[in-house]
Amino acid sequence: MVRKMKKFKTLSISEIKEMLSSMKVIPKSIKIFFQVKKSIFIFIIIINIIAGILPVISVNVLGTLINVISTTNLDMSLKILAIYIGISFLLNIVLSIKNFLTTKFQYLLDYELVNKLMNKCANMSLEEFENPDVQDQLKHIQSQIGYRPYSIFTAILTLITSITTILSSIFSIIIWQPSAILFIITPSLAFSIFYLSISKREFQTEENNAKKSRNIWYYEFLLTKDQSFKEVKILNLAKHLIKRNNDLKKTIIKENLYNTKVRLIISIVFDFIDQICMMALMILIILSVNAGKLLIGGAVSLLRIINMVFDSFNSIMNIIYSINQNSLYMYKLINFIHEPKIKHGDKKIYRLEEINDIEINDLSFCYPGTNKKVLKNINLKINKGEKIAFFGRNGSGKSTLIKLLLGYYLVDDSMIKINGISLNDINTDNLYKLIGILFQDYCKYELTLKDNVGFGNIDEIDNEPQILESLEKAAVDFIPPNLEQQLGKWFSDGIQLSGGQWQRVALARCFFKKAQLYILDEPNAALDKMGEKKIMNTFFELTKNNIGIFVSHKIAHVMLADKIIYLDEGRIVAEGTHEQLLKTCPSYKEIYDLEFNIPINSKDVDDEFIKQKEA
Repeated sequence: MVRKMKKFKTLSISEIKEMLSSMKVIPKSIKIFFQVKKSIFIFIIIINIIAGILPVISVNVLGTLINVISTTNLDMSLKILAIYIGISFLLNIVLSIKNFLTTKFQYLLDYELVNKLMNKCANMSLEEFENPDVQDQLKHIQSQIGYRPYSIFTAILTLITSITTILSSIFSIIIWQPSAILFIITPSLAFSIFYLSISKREFQTEENNAKKSRNIWYYEFLLTKDQSFKEVKILNLAKHLIKRNNDLKKTIIKENLYNTKVRLIISIVFDFIDQICMMALMILIILSVNAGKLLIGGAVSLLRIINMVFDSFNSIMNIIYSINQNSLYMYKLINFIHEPKIKHGDKKIYRLEEINDIEINDLSFCYPGTNKKVLKNINLKINKGEKIAFFGRNGSGKSTLIKLLLGYYLVDDSMIKINGISLNDINTDNLYKLIGILFQDYCKYELTLKDNVGFGNIDEIDNEPQILESLEKAAVDFIPPNLEQQLGKWFSDGIQLSGGQWQRVALARCFFKKAQLYILDEPNAALDKMGEKKIMNTFFELTKNNIGIFVSHKIAHVMLADKIIYLDEGRIVAEGTHEQLLKTCPSYKEIYDLEFNIPINSKDVDDEFIKQKEA
């Protein structure tokens, strides 16, 4: 249901002060512009100052030319005409250079800001990134980063040009009639108050619609991407999703049209007031000519100058509106990019050369924004050379424990230690170089086969023999070993893979890294039995002198581990070898019997286990 529009109202004095204070972000914006390309930015400013002065000089020369022509002084007329043409030619050159440089700067600015935004996202913790407010901010910033910062840039340049034009012109107007300034300034000031009001409303509308815009993007993603196409088709969801998408869009369009209508009405009213003031000034000029106080050339110059000043003041009002509206966005962008990472105290950062042991002490954890503990009093020690399995039903906390071991969420210093050092004190970039992992929700990179595997160790991405070896370890034998083969169907010449094939490619990416800790989160989810066996053999081979952790909710996948950590509702309910848990943990024994469909206490249970152990 579309909510009722708020009635438009003008700003109070305090609101005007608040909005003007938001323009303090402009110096920060200029600082960013300097960082993009200082020399070009300074040259553009100089060009805009020249572009503001030359039209005023040109008009004054034109007035002089008209006066000289009326005296029939041909020689002087031709000289002044040459000057006038020269100034006009110079102005055209200046404007052409200005257009070229501003276009070049636009590309550089977009490159710089997108690069800063990507680096910011890359340096976020998972805790920050998964925050819905952060996602709304990111969507809002990302959707407008291509034009709002550039709009501020062009607005600042236009402001420089307009102020230069006014300062260059004001002297001529004051000499003729000082009171004429009031006819120019008064309507412009009133105009600015209303424009600031609509500016604030438009930005608030955009902020309020950030979540809707994210939902619209997601509905469009579901309807246009191959991941969801088959299910949307078979479930006949297209009409339903299109309706949801359109309902949200209609709400946004209605609000935006209301703002546009208000801005149109304000513009028409003040254009009318401008014309009345302009008419009054023209009458004064005509009276001055009739009284012999002005020559025809001076009158023409004044008319042109007053018109330029009117245009410049109106331009400034539009610029203030634009800068205010865009600076609110820019303020959010700058704060987002420069907001410090979540830190856990001012600690010394350790760089690890190897991983000898992992220790977890009294670890309890709630996801940010919730009070429900998903892990409760976890205590665990993992030593080098051990193969550990995290076992439990879905939702028991297995994958959450992996996220905490990777430092994706902060916990107290004493809760997780590697080599006796708190995880919070360890340089994560260095740590991640020692870890090879297959996530449960692994990435399917719509890139080349080489990229898909080489991303596992970006420093060795050109080591093609090692990539081929990793593909063999992961049993990727379903496509020719052409490393330049495009995978997926998003780009041309790509081939689509099945779920199990994508997972094997992801496993090859994991195995490509010469790691000291290998983690497989549900590695057998999409694999056949033959694939499972080869993958697990490779895993055990790689972890002979390293630490291996694999996560599963199936006993068949964990029974060969040195130690099984059985999790249920966030607690460790049992730990030990498969044989020990069969004897000491009734619920584990029950799951085992159900999974293998073997009667309880049957001798076949032990025979089946012995066969798998020997295999």
